[in-house]
Amino acid sequence: MDAPVTEDLAVETLSQSLMGFQIDVVVSGSIAAMESPRFVRALRRLGAQTRVILTDSGAQFTTTTALEWASGQKVIRQFSGLDSHIATGDACVIAPCSAQMIHDIAEGVTKTPATALIASYLGLKRPVIMVCNMHESLWLSPRVQANFAKIAPFVRTPPPRREEGKLKFPDPQRLANHVSFEVNRKEAREVVVTMGPTRGYWDPVRYISNYSSGALGSVITEELYRLGHTVKVIAGPCQVYPSSFSSFVPVDTYDDLHEALGDAVRLEPKALVMAASVLDFVPSETSKTKISSDQPLTIELKPTRKLLAEYPLSQGKTFCFKLGTGLTEREMRQLGESYLKKYGVTSCIVNDRKHVTKSSHQAVAFHIHDAQMVETSLTSKFGIAHYIAAHL
Repeated sequence: MDAPVTEDLAVETLSQSLMGFQIDVVVSGSIAAMESPRFVRALRRLGAQTRVILTDSGAQFTTTTALEWASGQKVIRQFSGLDSHIATGDACVIAPCSAQMIHDIAEGVTKTPATALIASYLGLKRPVIMVCNMHESLWLSPRVQANFAKIAPFVRTPPPRREEGKLKFPDPQRLANHVSFEVNRKEAREVVVTMGPTRGYWDPVRYISNYSSGALGSVITEELYRLGHTVKVIAGPCQVYPSSFSSFVPVDTYDDLHEALGDAVRLEPKALVMAASVLDFVPSETSKTKISSDQPLTIELKPTRKLLAEYPLSQGKTFCFKLGTGLTEREMRQLGESYLKKYGVTSCIVNDRKHVTKSSHQAVAFHIHDAQMVETSLTSKFGIAHYIAAHL
């Protein structure tokens, strides 16, 4: 007899950043437990194998059925002879974590499978991530704060979503990205990603700009963050912004980007990913008041300085992008080679405007290996992000 069809349990793979990792998820008593199945599915989209431990109080807000569907595994409710209360995974996430659970952890209570499992993770010094969810008045009560202070040095606590006087559950996919960052965490030196367009104003309300939605920079940022890199984003005014990053600097004009990038480079990041679409020309002068539309207007432009030349890294790697139109394969190869030689970048990723859409992104990446130029064809935004991650 054929095996039953179980496509309903499958998830679409967003990343492989948690491939090979087991993440245990403890669900305690909070209305936020309604979000736990979505969070478990989000972990699986990153490649994780998940195991769920549901407390009796958590079962008042969600069900075993929902969590088994989300994880594709049997949910643990009781002690058994299978050592289900012993830490065998790579991280334990308490999502949601109630005030009662904070108390039990602080007091070393191990009378349930959930609290015994958490104690085992702490004993092995493996990551324990607490997603605190409750009314803010309860969170700020002296005893809850005292209990939390006892365990804070041993656990990691992503910032909650504060709304309506409550500590609410974060966006499930964003929380999964954060868990991936914690599990994969690398050395503290930053990766700096510039993204989005820049503007050149000729009066306070009018400007010239260039094409960039921010979608590619967002995909790169999120994947590097999931892989444990500390990612500083410097972003122009985009249609799309990354959901997960370490720090964020908004910029508007070429001068803003120039200044922000200079500040970032002075801290010697381990890599620059120059995905911003930088203006090559800006208005020579900017009027302090709006220019009247009654008269013909002539705008004189001046060239900007190449940021790749302005801010070379003394240490670390630099990835740059070159967008063209109507490029032949030979012209793409010539562009890649010229940027590698002229600016000494680690890799130059060349793309043609006609191959860049919301749903696809074709490009060719060039880098030097054993004194020879190597080219790699890339067929998606995720492919570009994975290429950069591999070369870090």
